[in-house]
Amino acid sequence: MHGYLSLVLDEESSELTTFATPIGRFKFRRMPFGLISAQDEFQRRMEEAFEGVPEFSVIVDDIIISGKSETELDVNTRAALTRASEWTVKLNKAKCILKSESIP
Repeated sequence: MHGYLSLVLDEESSELTTFATPIGRFKFRRMPFGLISAQDEFQRRMEEAFEGVPEFSVIVDDIIISGKSETELDVNTRAALTRASEWTVKLNKAKCILKSESIP
């Protein structure tokens, strides 16, 4: 998953995004940013992808992983990274903050 555009729309939803231009009618096949329901749907899919990962929270595109000890944090982080790989969730290395004692 890589943001909203990673979310494939079903045919009925795709039809609802149809728009006209001077060169023809077009519709989105993937979730465009800006749809009223885009944020809620992205949140739901992220929660689905990471369901069952211990000490894990997701708020839209922010992921928080915690643990009661450094060892537990490492185990939980590895579980989250494994799940991200399984669901093809792409993480931005430049935005990752690891082993922080507080949330910035």
